[in-house]
Amino acid sequence: MKIKKLYIIVVALFLLFQISCNKETLVESGTSGSELGTLTLYSDRTLFCGSLSVYVDDRLVGKLMTNVSSTPSCGAPTSASAITIKVKEGFQYVKTTGSKSACVMSNRIWVGKGQCVVSPIQ
Repeated sequence: MKIKKLYIIVVALFLLFQISCNKETLVESGTSGSELGTLTLYSDRTLFCGSLSVYVDDRLVGKLMTNVSSTPSCGAPTSASAITIKVKEGFQYVKTTGSKSACVMSNRIWVGKGQCVVSPIQ
């Protein structure tokens, strides 16, 4: 029983840490009963890294070619500065590689069923 309580505390602390590390992430609850969530990704690093190839769970989902001028809205259409995809509930492993060297970034982002999450690539 003590192990179970300890496990719950560790998981809660881990989730709290994940949320606090990415303060710019925006989560909106959806009204539909969808089994999927929506993830919108953007970056302000294309100036330094060149075009960014974006992978979610090791699958290429698009390229970011330009910086955003402001945070895109959740579910914004995919463009040269933002990528929106539908994902299953859970942690999404996001990795980017820049066309210039030394620009590899990765992050884990939680997306729930029916939620829309906007997150910068960091």
